[in-house]
Amino acid sequence: MQNTRPPRPQFDCEVAIVGAGPVGLLLANLLGDAGIRTLVLEKRADLPGSSQAIGITPPSLAILSKIRLAEKFVARGIPIRDVFVHGDQGLVGCCSFRRIPGDHPFVLSLPQRLSMSLLEEKLRSCDSVRLVRNAAVTGISPQEDHVTLQTNGIGGITAAFAVGCDGHRSAIRELMGVRTRAHTYACHFVMGDFTGHSGMGDDGHVFFTEEGAVESFPLPDGLRRWIVQTHSPMEWTPPEFISAMVRQRTGVNLDAGQQINQTWFTPKRLDCHAYVSSRAILCGDAAHVMSPIGGQGMNVGFADAAMLVDVLKQVLRRDGDVKALLSTYEKVRKREAAIAANRAAGGMWLGTRRGFFLSRARGVLMRGVLLGFMHDVVSEHYAMMHSP
Repeated sequence: MQNTRPPRPQFDCEVAIVGAGPVGLLLANLLGDAGIRTLVLEKRADLPGSSQAIGITPPSLAILSKIRLAEKFVARGIPIRDVFVHGDQGLVGCCSFRRIPGDHPFVLSLPQRLSMSLLEEKLRSCDSVRLVRNAAVTGISPQEDHVTLQTNGIGGITAAFAVGCDGHRSAIRELMGVRTRAHTYACHFVMGDFTGHSGMGDDGHVFFTEEGAVESFPLPDGLRRWIVQTHSPMEWTPPEFISAMVRQRTGVNLDAGQQINQTWFTPKRLDCHAYVSSRAILCGDAAHVMSPIGGQGMNVGFADAAMLVDVLKQVLRRDGDVKALLSTYEKVRKREAAIAANRAAGGMWLGTRRGFFLSRARGVLMRGVLLGFMHDVVSEHYAMMHSP
């Protein structure tokens, strides 16, 4: 039968991705693996120095397996199989991922910079993908069958679709005029990385005390991250602040001289009213921002990318209705982002309650959960095993 479809218009690329963070680089790899002509535009000249994101869940590792990267990630990171939970009166229980089904019964600890480095290295083997740095997008014009992007680096770009993966301060989101709802949480944290594992090996440890929460997780290269809840935003603290707070709340002695960096943050949430405007699409933190406590955000972004690449493959093959498929993407990913953001907020709320009575009640509750029949449910919950 003769093909009566009109010829496809010729654009600079089929998909333009704005932002070469972890989600943008993953999406580019998935599209490149499918042979889709893709251009990645990144305003930065190089990879960022540091970030809050370190946890990669089993579903995200399954996505990375599709582009043959999961085992490289695992070889470079630290598999966390057990997270020990402590209260004011000692050990409460253990959230273990060992019984999670699948090839990766753990949460992988790998700093975002290393994740991005591995994704960018893999991208170089994709003949259909090009990454351009020092190219900030300054304008976007969605049309019926394509999108035009204006940049301050390489001029105008036309693409069948444009995807904003440019993070929580997304310029694409602003240029699209997407309405958002934002919320700043009333809790604050300081975190720093230390040399040495403090005798804790490859396990995670969280301490929920009446004075505030402390979290600790292993990092590659013999490092360990410590996160301390503070009573107010701490834009500046003395070098020994984290080690002093850890000692006071947990009894663990950290050598302040082994601390190599420090940053502070106040968790925020942002929900977009829409993820799609004609042929411009939001993905990852550009579409949703949630508390980093619990490590939900980047993993939700990876799931966004996995679903979006399937949608884009269908519409570029003309196997489905563009509006219907993009509407489904928006509906599903908005729902999953809301579930993850609520889960992150709920866990953060529970862990940051201060005071004698609230802390004791939390300890009783968590001991009952972690030592009872709900243990596996909680482990799978925080490993995001049921998030498509």
